[in-house]
Amino acid sequence: MTTDLADGDLLPVLGGLRVIHAPGHTAGSVCLYGERDGLLFCGDALWRDDGGSLRPPNPYWSEDLRAARVSLDRLEPLALDTILFAHRPPLARAAHAIRDLRERWY
Repeated sequence: MTTDLADGDLLPVLGGLRVIHAPGHTAGSVCLYGERDGLLFCGDALWRDDGGSLRPPNPYWSEDLRAARVSLDRLEPLALDTILFAHRPPLARAAHAIRDLRERWY
């Protein structure tokens, strides 16, 4: 069974996960935000390097880096503690990492 997700939907897990449309990696990419715990499940919308620095989506595997940059702007105001990625270990101090990435990107 599949379920379509829309920006702003609230999934009834982990105290509620808010769907945030975050195009860039793909046109339909979403992040899931758990406000209660300050969690952001970002899939491939962002990534972290081996040193633990937050990075934009990889241009080799992303469809639209401009859209990805706009998506980052949507994530910055969130009260984040931890980012969870599709392929990398979690990143703590997420709010700081998002602000830092925003300053470095473009």
